[in-house]
Amino acid sequence: MSQQHGLLSRDALIVAIMQANNLTTLASNDIDFDRVPRLNRFGPV
Repeated sequence: MSQQHGLLSRDALIVAIMQANNLTTLASNDIDFDRVPRLNRFGPV
């Protein structure tokens, strides 16, 4: 996950846990999550 999407280890772990639990929506300020397909990130307005 880390190498595939260019994420830091902690971010890759979050994505792996989300995928294991069939979650697709994340609230985060971190735009790095935008590189992960099928993940919807909601940031601050």
